[in-house]
Amino acid sequence: MPINLLTFAITRYRRDFRKYLMRAAERSGGSALHVLFREKVTFSWADAERVDYSTSANSYALGQIIRERLQPGPILGLLGLGGTRLDKPAGMLAANLHQDLSEVHWVYDVFDDFLYNAEGEDRVRRLIADALWRCRCERSIMLDPGLRGRYPSAVISTTPRISNSFRPSQWSTPRKWSVSDRSTAASISNGWTRLRPTT
Repeated sequence: MPINLLTFAITRYRRDFRKYLMRAAERSGGSALHVLFREKVTFSWADAERVDYSTSANSYALGQIIRERLQPGPILGLLGLGGTRLDKPAGMLAANLHQDLSEVHWVYDVFDDFLYNAEGEDRVRRLIADALWRCRCERSIMLDPGLRGRYPSAVISTTPRISNSFRPSQWSTPRKWSVSDRSTAASISNGWTRLRPTT
């Protein structure tokens, strides 16, 4: 059965190297969908941006649209949201969608240093968001070996292809949040709450 590919990204489809992975999935008989999270949410497939949604859209309804587009067959999700903050509308919608799409096999896709030389509170918020996204995924993959210190368990890919370690034959059921994940997320979220201004 072909693999379907779902990408959550902050890079527009035309500029995103993952479009080559999407083309490969489509050539192999699967379906592919690129979801851009910015001021609005944009769905792209078959080499074009197709539909825009508001960041206030219902995540359950969007999840159903994604399922209809990508089934039947297993779905591999590349989560390339990096330091996208979960206290912003796009980040909140992405987090809700991620939770709703529990059957997807998620891989945290690190394609850049998401800190962008941020300092102070902004840097801390980006680190927290990065940690939360990472602990929601089954595995991590990265392009830059220089980031190995921050992502020690990530698979390094020097070309835009999916490693053999992500073959469906090696997948079990999609990873659920464990108690330790929830504890980590709770402690991170509590730290995040303490960062918010008390005005």
